[in-house]
Amino acid sequence: MTDAKKPATVRRSIAGPRELFEELMALAPPAERKNMNRVILTAIRRYIAELKGRAFAEEMARMAADPDIQREIKAIDREFRITEMDGLK
Repeated sequence: MTDAKKPATVRRSIAGPRELFEELMALAPPAERKNMNRVILTAIRRYIAELKGRAFAEEMARMAADPDIQREIKAIDREFRITEMDGLK
């Protein structure tokens, strides 16, 4: 099957501890408690966003520790320092 013919929705079944699903549904907003699929999809989306946020933060930390980038930032700072004071008395 080519990508063009793949359905937009994929069906998967998951198994886990009953207590976990009961807790999830008990904590879900009242309007969503009748639809476990929606609650689980929301949880997955939030988890993905969290992972992406962590990856971004880790990359920023690596860049901040990079000596070449630090030198470039200092050079940019020197070049624009005069404009920071522009118009101030």
